[in-house]
Amino acid sequence: MNIYRKNAKKNKSIYFLLMILVILFPSKIKAACDLERLKEEANKVEIIYDIDMDAYNKTGKYNSYTIKVNNLTDDIYVYDWDTKNKFWSSSSQNIDNTLKTDYKVGTKQFVVYSQYCKDKLRTISVTIPKFNEYSKDKLCENMDTEKLPVCGKWYDTRGITRSDFENIVAKYNKQNDITDDPNSNNTNKSKENTLNRMLDFIKSNILYIVIGIVIIAILIIVHIILKRKRERLD
Repeated sequence: MNIYRKNAKKNKSIYFLLMILVILFPSKIKAACDLERLKEEANKVEIIYDIDMDAYNKTGKYNSYTIKVNNLTDDIYVYDWDTKNKFWSSSSQNIDNTLKTDYKVGTKQFVVYSQYCKDKLRTISVTIPKFNEYSKDKLCENMDTEKLPVCGKWYDTRGITRSDFENIVAKYNKQNDITDDPNSNNTNKSKENTLNRMLDFIKSNILYIVIGIVIIAILIIVHIILKRKRERLD
């Protein structure tokens, strides 16, 4: 009889614990699945593409790209259904889980999810353009890509031959008085640096310069007066 009573009490305790788990577990998930908060986090996610220089060093070709996902939190992750790549905030074994390689030119779709919800929080469309190989050319060194777009990293150079590229750069150099001498950056920068140094010198020595000008002016006036007096005496 005592055995039955003990078993009954034990079963009641188990049922009680199970009821607590059933009640608390869904509420915990519901609390974590705060769609408004998660969507706010998803809207901050930023996807950056770049040329994969490691791949270039191996192949000598600019045809592989990296994708970097910024502003991830522990509650959200990004998934690429085409490549099955998953981007999340934590890192393990010195691997950056926010960075993936071996992407190609084209439009990619990335979806932001949360481990707490089944809903799609956000879909991000990213178009990876073809890398402008002219941007690595020596003719583009130290150039302002806003003023000379053909040297821009992602400028569309379709239809622009090597000869066209050289002519565009040569025309820009001529219009802006830029030298082709490889041992110097460009004439404009040199002139600008020289002018800045002169202005700095004048600012730091303005008192002495003014005194010198006054003394020279006085000497000139005295010289003129003495000269006139001598002419009168003659």
